Amino acid sequence: MSSWDTEETRRLIRTLYGPTQPLEMVRQCISSVMYRRRYARFHFQEVKVILAAYAGIHLKSEYIANIVLLSNTAEQNKFEYCKTKIGAHVTATVQSIYELTDILVKMVYFSLRCNLLPASLIKNKYSLHTIQPFLSKNIGYSGIKVILDSILGHKEFKFLTTLVNHSNYYSLIKATLWFDATEKPQNPYTLKFQAFKYEGENYGKRLVLAFLENEHNHLSKTVTKVGSVLNSVLLMKK
Repeated sequence: MSSWDTEETRRLIRTLYGPTQPLEMVRQCISSVMYRRRYARFHFQEVKVILAAYAGIHLKSEYIANIVLLSNTAEQNKFEYCKTKIGAHVTATVQSIYELTDILVKMVYFSLRCNLLPASLIKNKYSLHTIQPFLSKNIGYSGIKVILDSILGHKEFKFLTTLVNHSNYYSLIKATLWFDATEKPQNPYTLKFQAFKYEGENYGKRLVLAFLENEHNHLSKTVTKVGSVLNSVLLMKK
């Protein structure tokens, strides 16, 4: 996979447009993309660390029984605090992964100066869908369009979008901790997103860790691809 030289992106834009507003906008977008990607990975790793550390001591059948059957208030509080930390990090991971796409679109939009076109987008209306008409009008942007299309076509992206929209506009879809004490599996505990319904469509329970890992890796690689192709497009403009 090609790497993305972010300094090259800044240099090309400075050469093409001078030290004007687009350069500052793109600089901010690049910085935000990098931080969002880093934050997503950090929060995701924290979920795994908390689960591993807590599960080794507490998430055992006898401990769960102590909480549920004996109503041990002190241990219940510890358990609830653990679930709160996990839930907070899962939510932060989801939001950071999702925001990657919006910020990436803004970076492309300003780098190609689409904001100066007569039919430019209204502020804060940048999205994978709204930028497509601008990219379609110039054959030189087809490489970027194909990569952004791959995000929309990715099987997990629809679930990510729906998860975020439901959590933002209706109610938070929580990551629930499940414990299997029946078959003594290697990992008796799992995290699952709750089943929910959005705009008439039902979404079943989904394993949290596998979903976040796959979607983060896919979008992280996509960011690098877009940045690399964007540099090639800007280079041809010189």
